[in-house]
Amino acid sequence: MKKINFTVFLIFIFAIKTFSQNEIDGLRYSQKYIDGTARFVAMSGAFGALGGDLSAISINPAASAVFVSGQFSLSPQMVYNQTDAKMLLGRESSQTANNQFIIGNLGYVSSMQTGESKGLTAINFGITYNRVADFNENYLISGLNMESTMAYSFIDYANGYTPKELWSYMEQLAYDTYVIDTDITDDVYVTGLPSELNQTQTRNLKTEGGMNEIDISLGVNFGHKIYFGTSLGFTSLNYSSTSIYSELNNTLDTNYYDVKFFQFTESLMASGLGMNIKLGVIARPTNWLRLGASFHSGTYFSVSEEYDTEMASEVHYIDIDGNVAKPGYAGYFAQPTDNDGYLLGALVTDYFITTPSKSVLSVAFVIKKMAILSFDFEYINYKRIKMQATDFDLDDIGEIAQEKFKGVRNLRMGLEIKNGIFSLRGGAAYYDSPYSSDVFFIDAKNLSLSGGFGISKNAFSLDFALAKVNTSRNDYFYAVPENFNKVGANITSNKIRGVLTFGIKF
Repeated sequence: MKKINFTVFLIFIFAIKTFSQNEIDGLRYSQKYIDGTARFVAMSGAFGALGGDLSAISINPAASAVFVSGQFSLSPQMVYNQTDAKMLLGRESSQTANNQFIIGNLGYVSSMQTGESKGLTAINFGITYNRVADFNENYLISGLNMESTMAYSFIDYANGYTPKELWSYMEQLAYDTYVIDTDITDDVYVTGLPSELNQTQTRNLKTEGGMNEIDISLGVNFGHKIYFGTSLGFTSLNYSSTSIYSELNNTLDTNYYDVKFFQFTESLMASGLGMNIKLGVIARPTNWLRLGASFHSGTYFSVSEEYDTEMASEVHYIDIDGNVAKPGYAGYFAQPTDNDGYLLGALVTDYFITTPSKSVLSVAFVIKKMAILSFDFEYINYKRIKMQATDFDLDDIGEIAQEKFKGVRNLRMGLEIKNGIFSLRGGAAYYDSPYSSDVFFIDAKNLSLSGGFGISKNAFSLDFALAKVNTSRNDYFYAVPENFNKVGANITSNKIRGVLTFGIKF
């Protein structure tokens, strides 16, 4: 991969370029928002000091030791996602929505009771599956820009390189479709767009995929007073994104040629496998108090990516035939090729990500078996995201993560009220922004509100939960110098999840 020719917007460019591995990839695979059982979701995942729930094992593996019998549960869920987009440079806005059906949790735990009331009371084994991240989103937004164009970014990447030295997956396409062209020399470029810009800019972004984690856990119970647990986690990730960006030139000059329209399409597909270890403890010093603590190692991912691009344009020109000027137009289409004109296909890269570790402290209050109030406090330092590769250098990603990200303190709280076989639940969770400032992304916080109910009789249980998660961020379309207004859209996502859990004890 050739070196990019950066100008005064060196740091900003890292925030939006998607064609190479960057710190945003590391952050995407470091953030986990666990979808689990309906009881877990209804109480916003505040289970670090409680246990006794199959999804709680993903927070504190000591939760597996709390079970006094075997249990199996299945948790299908329906997710509704509404995405609102608003252009940063204007008032244009749009709204899209989609639905998806997923399995949020599937789990099993077995309990081997020793028959002793003191000392080692039980040894439990569990295997659980949880959805830990959802990447599904789609938006289409269009607006007017009279200040800048993506062609300026192509020029900046290209300046200083001859046409044969341009990167095949980016600025080479702009050159092949006449969006940019050489000027006086072969390493200085200009665009066929007019100096007085009047561009309709449109972006359609669709992302799909998620992360799923399987935890294999072992828990030990000592006298129903203290519980220890450990788990080995296996995480799979699948992510794909397709970005279709276009510009329509609303004002044609009378130059030799004018770029009337161009469209740049990027597609990225990533898959990977990772592994982590979790350790935890739960203590019950009194009948009304529960204390919990857990440590999650970072997940070590091996990731493979395929990146591809293509570009199309429409150029209007004036053909001089004798003394007569004849207007015309031509359409161009380009895909990545080598210097001999052979198609390259998708660019495949393999690399490794180590996500930051996580520490969780928990407390819960049990009120005469009628009510539970629980809290989880979580710390993650996103500055510690690491990326490595064997074929190219990614050491600068760690330096950028140190500058751009910060350590965060997240909070989850849950309430459950019981009356016979019925339970009523509610919860809230706050996840702080991982960014050290709002220069690149605004209000990148995550707030979740949830509620639900459950029925449990004999060996069977049925639980339902609703959770609403709000997130907001800025998506930038291309890099601009720091004295220009940034071009992009504010994206607000509102996800509503409905979860139904079927459980059985044996």
